[in-house]
Amino acid sequence: MSNTFRESGQNLFRGMTNFRRLTYAFIPSSWFSDLHTDLRRSMTLAYDEIILKALYIELLQKAKKIFEAQSGAEYIDEDGRELLAIEDMPEFLRLQKFVSALGELERNANLYNGLSSTKNLEDMGQVVQYLFDIELPSEFYKNARYYHASLGKTQYRVFDPSIFRLKAKFFTLKKLTKRLYRRLYDPNHLEISTQRLAYRLDRFARQRRGPAGELKHIKAVLDSIARSEEDLAREEFAWIFNEEFELGDGFEEVLTAIEESSFMGPDLKDEVFTEGEAGFVKLKEALGSKNSVLTGPILATTADPGIIEAAQESLKSAVIDEPLVDNETFFADFKGEDILDINEKDEPIVLAEEEEDEEDIDMDLEDEEDADEEEAPAIFNRLSPTVLALKAELEQLLGQDFMDPELTRRKGMDLPPGTRLRWDQNLLDEALRMFEPYEAYSQGGLKNFPIGLQSSMANLARENLDKKVMDLVRRAQQFEAIPVDFDGQLPETDILVEVRDFNKSAANLTRLLNKLNSLNLVRSHQVLSDVLYWQTATLLEAFNSFLEEEELYGVKGGDLSWWDGSQPVAYEAFDVQDEKDLKNYLKFQRKRIHFLAEEYARPLVTFFKNSQILRNREEERILFKWERILTELGKYEAKKPKNTIAVLEKYILSGMNVVDATNYYEKITADMLQAQSGDIFLQRRHELRRLLYDQCQVIASRTVETNYRAVKSFFDEKLAGKFPYSVL
Repeated sequence: MSNTFRESGQNLFRGMTNFRRLTYAFIPSSWFSDLHTDLRRSMTLAYDEIILKALYIELLQKAKKIFEAQSGAEYIDEDGRELLAIEDMPEFLRLQKFVSALGELERNANLYNGLSSTKNLEDMGQVVQYLFDIELPSEFYKNARYYHASLGKTQYRVFDPSIFRLKAKFFTLKKLTKRLYRRLYDPNHLEISTQRLAYRLDRFARQRRGPAGELKHIKAVLDSIARSEEDLAREEFAWIFNEEFELGDGFEEVLTAIEESSFMGPDLKDEVFTEGEAGFVKLKEALGSKNSVLTGPILATTADPGIIEAAQESLKSAVIDEPLVDNETFFADFKGEDILDINEKDEPIVLAEEEEDEEDIDMDLEDEEDADEEEAPAIFNRLSPTVLALKAELEQLLGQDFMDPELTRRKGMDLPPGTRLRWDQNLLDEALRMFEPYEAYSQGGLKNFPIGLQSSMANLARENLDKKVMDLVRRAQQFEAIPVDFDGQLPETDILVEVRDFNKSAANLTRLLNKLNSLNLVRSHQVLSDVLYWQTATLLEAFNSFLEEEELYGVKGGDLSWWDGSQPVAYEAFDVQDEKDLKNYLKFQRKRIHFLAEEYARPLVTFFKNSQILRNREEERILFKWERILTELGKYEAKKPKNTIAVLEKYILSGMNVVDATNYYEKITADMLQAQSGDIFLQRRHELRRLLYDQCQVIASRTVETNYRAVKSFFDEKLAGKFPYSVL
């Protein structure tokens, strides 16, 4: 129906703009008198039946839309708990928008209600513009003679805002103000901040997690103190510390608009203010009641002592007992909120149960009643002196030489490729000297904390000594970049430099390992062991690769496929001319492996034996291999019989050359072909036998094939087709 009136009103306004005055210079005006009367009646009827009724209905629809837009839609907190000024809060903006929309509606409704008396077409044009978003053209006002007179004779229904008062109060305004106050008070960000600080202080005082967790506790406490100080200084919270309930100019303007509105009025304004004031008083009482077992009140009040020494004595004498505030209950509904930042996987707080006499309980109740009669001290937007005293003591602890809050543990360390590790002896000495300041602090630095905290603070100091030693050990590691070969391998000379440097530091490193172990500093001992393990294991793998890549005692081309059996195999296999050259070749190979064993292997083999830090089977296998090499080299130099180096050299000098395609299956038995050994010299002899056997088989096969072809050729030439090989 409203759409019909809307369309009819629009069409009528368009038609009325095309009206012209019915007067002409050469025609008497009396000719048109009856026509003028009929037109006025038509205009009056148009106002009664279409225009004003359409305006009235549209005013009702407009009011309906304003209320539905605020109270009918689901409430969504787009900004979550983002800290905003009151004027920027979406809840306040919704309230402000609603009150402003009602104010605009009321102004246009008043224009509409006064049309019969004012006969002001501009007022009607403004109402039309507001309701229909239609701007009447200037021609409408120029040809206003008939419209103006007809408007004064119209009888129409007046728009009454008071019919919406109950809806404004119970269904819209109450909801909007409730959402705003819930944003301000339920919970209040500053209350959360101070309660978080009390929560942190109580957990720090009463819940122990061992030395590893104490530094985390202190950091959390100092962080909460800093955040509380920052929050207390924020301009967004300045209104909380006003003596009276004042939320700023924007809110005052909203209250004034509510008071002056015919939709709402002074009573609703008073209700809105009273509800906010009650929350304001309750919030200030809650902030003033925030306490910690360590510090007492969290916020400064007019009852605080005036000197810092009094606050320090209060801190020392703190008795750690039952918490004054039920933190767990307070935070129960907000564990998942980021603003709280308390969702830690900590063990539950364990409280010591203490018995109280009924008489003591009665006295406590009487004290509470007396306290209620006294006026609560005013709170300030700063922390209490005792909280600040605790902050100073914690910061002093963290400033000790052996304390470094930024130090973190690392499980292990891989040596960067392309570098070598050298140890700084001065830093290793400093790591040992770090025990001195720790002992001095243990004897006197704990007195400023409550007795109930001194043990945990001592453990914390010991834990940080552990981390400090760890840090010095890491800093003692000096990594130097070294060039790599074209194949990506570290040059042998650089590996040798690192091995020799490590050998110089090995004794001090071993002593440090023993010292840490004797003091039961398990973690530092483990870290140092890890570093030494990775360094020595990397070196072990690096120089072992030299042996693998060089293929000592290796034959030309990697196999004997080039040998045709016409000459002794050993000379050509090792690319020498005669037996003398072959002996020189074997001497060179022996010296090379002797150099690798003595210069590279022996320092690491000795260290591994003394430190017992081997970690896996592969390194154990490599280490055992080099131990055998060192053993066999010692036997060879001592000219002990049956050492494996001599066995290998004897086979190369004399054993290989006596094998050919006619006797290989006799010289190299099946057992020899299957033989394996962990001794590299014996294993190399086994490999040479297999290579020689395989090539002899190839040569023998070729010989058989050649002989067969010769016989076949002779047969084809001499005997084929002749008796007795002819066809009968």
